[in-house]
Amino acid sequence: MELTYYLSAKVIQRSECMGKNVIVDWGCYCQGTHFDVTHLRSNQEEADTKIILHAFDAASRGTTEITIHSPDTDVFVLS
Repeated sequence: MELTYYLSAKVIQRSECMGKNVIVDWGCYCQGTHFDVTHLRSNQEEADTKIILHAFDAASRGTTEITIHSPDTDVFVLS
């Protein structure tokens, strides 16, 4: 878990330096570079459902195109 936290913090830090907008989700935490995403915090263990949660949130914010890339059949079915 410590490695996951470290890598998540580095992704946020690097993205901010590059002016990129990202949302990083790990464990039950979620952090974004461009707006508050505390409403996306979830204790779901499976990433499958978290991906759908994030896609739904992006669509509700006006995103018109979402690409989900995953080799997992469950993600395909949920999408």
